[in-house]
Amino acid sequence: MGKKQLSIGQWLAVAVVASIIPAFGLWMAYHFYSARQASDATSAPLLVPAPLQNSLALPRTRESGEILLYSFSPELREAYIHDIVVDNERIWIGSGKGLLAYSEGAYAIQYRQFSHAPFEWVRELSLENGLLATDVLVARDSTGGTYAGNYLFDVHSKTWQILGHNVISQTWLNGVLWQRPLDRTLNKFSLINDQWVSEDIPIQSRLCSEAYMRAIDNEIWIAQQGTVHFHFGVGIQGTSSVKAIPCGVLRYKPQTGEEILYEEDDGLNSGFGRDVVGDGDQVWVSHSIKHEKLSLFDPQTGQWQSARPYGSGNRIALSKRAVWLASPSSSSPLIRIDRATQSRRDIKGIPGDYYVSAIAVEGDEVWLGLYKKTYSGKTYSIDSYLAKYIDHDEAR
Repeated sequence: MGKKQLSIGQWLAVAVVASIIPAFGLWMAYHFYSARQASDATSAPLLVPAPLQNSLALPRTRESGEILLYSFSPELREAYIHDIVVDNERIWIGSGKGLLAYSEGAYAIQYRQFSHAPFEWVRELSLENGLLATDVLVARDSTGGTYAGNYLFDVHSKTWQILGHNVISQTWLNGVLWQRPLDRTLNKFSLINDQWVSEDIPIQSRLCSEAYMRAIDNEIWIAQQGTVHFHFGVGIQGTSSVKAIPCGVLRYKPQTGEEILYEEDDGLNSGFGRDVVGDGDQVWVSHSIKHEKLSLFDPQTGQWQSARPYGSGNRIALSKRAVWLASPSSSSPLIRIDRATQSRRDIKGIPGDYYVSAIAVEGDEVWLGLYKKTYSGKTYSIDSYLAKYIDHDEAR
């Protein structure tokens, strides 16, 4: 018996269900992408391990307004900077051309596992006790990545260890690596008898397809929003659509297993959680496009309040005196927000049409990944810089 085709009305019913149930939307997005990968036979050669450690020329530097721009080789300039973390000796850069270790004025080294692949995206960096958690995709160009796994990189021995499948986000907390896998779960890796052991953590609150995790004051905070894919019509004659879904901010307490899900009714400016940072004094949440105000949580009172309107948020970072907001605005791509007064200052010097892809703060130094996209048809090329801003207010 042949397969029965769904009517247009039935497809519409599926679309409505997908738009209101984040878990179903995540299932559709995940399995659609998994099927696309499985059917792409040309991706197999990219996943053949070919480790590489390569010394690079030091980047050229130039001042641009208030910031200093670092320009690597043309090959690295075309690589998107996904993430940055800083330790006492160097800056670790997760890029579209592998993992880069940069010590200012001393050395720059590239580490890759799949050097046969034209691009190797190293993302979702989290560093603790000399172990750098990474998430890796491989690709033939700046778009269309294929999942390649989740790894630990030992910054002392310069060796890789695979942990498992790719993740959406991850963060260290007291020697335990907490992760949001691609499916609707929360997971942690603990070192037991010299072996990394995975454990699924049961969560009653909803977990959505986009998540941004932080360890804050011995708790796990997850800003999240959903993305669902659904299809109208039959076969290739139909049309596809994507819908964003507000999912709030989840606060998880590992010591007790308590979950608290914050939504707009609880004081969030928006249920679309883009990123979250904080400490024992404040927790800040940025929201996606069209939501102009950050949400600010006071751990002492347990209350949310609305910060002043700074614009929509992408990535955010925290220093002792300031919050750093990467904005999708071409006129104000980096904003400094004073934590005490909420006064705003736009940082000058980011070249025109460049935006901030990554932020890391170490003392009074703010390290940035900058990028510009140039479109050609349905694809695009990347031009990127590493950049640094010295926050003199922080040094006071």
